[in-house]
Amino acid sequence: MMIDILLKDDDYLMMGQCVIFDVKGMRISKLIELPIKDIKAILSFRFAYPELVKRIIILNASGIMYPTLLTIKKLVGEKFGERMCICAEGHLEELHRYVPLSILPKEYGGEACLKEQLDHWKQKMEDNRAWFVEDAVFGTDESKRIRTEFDEDIFGVDGSFRRLAID
Repeated sequence: MMIDILLKDDDYLMMGQCVIFDVKGMRISKLIELPIKDIKAILSFRFAYPELVKRIIILNASGIMYPTLLTIKKLVGEKFGERMCICAEGHLEELHRYVPLSILPKEYGGEACLKEQLDHWKQKMEDNRAWFVEDAVFGTDESKRIRTEFDEDIFGVDGSFRRLAID
C-alpha cells in the first residue's frame, strides 16, 4: 500500500526507492525451505512497479546467512547485484553510507523517531482509503487464463527452455 501511495506522488516516483530488509533472527533453514517459485517471486519484485530500485540493503545477516546472501547477490545479475548491500550483524556503517541519518530511526543509529514515521504513514493510508477500496475491485479472472501442461504447478517455475544451450 505504501508503494502504491508513492507511485501516485510524482516526486517520490522520480527519486527511486531504497528498500531495507532486517533479517535479524532469521535462520538460514527458513531461506533454504523457500521453494524456487517463491524465491523467483521475491526477486521479481523489481519488475512489478515502474520505479527505480536504487538500493536494496539487507541488515543483520548473521553466520551462514551472510555468505548465502552474497551468493544470491551474484546470481541476480551484475547491474542489480551492484545495487544490493549486505550488512553483517552489528555492522550498520554501510547502511549509514546510503541512508541519511536524519531519516533513519534511532534503532538503526539515526536521528528520526520511528513512531512519528509510522503515524505519518498511517495517516497517509487513511487519507487514501477511498482509493484503496475502489482499487480492490480490479483484478484478473485466473480461471480464464490459458494453461499448458508445462505450467509452474508441475515444475515450480514458469517459462520455457527454448533458449537452453547444452554443450
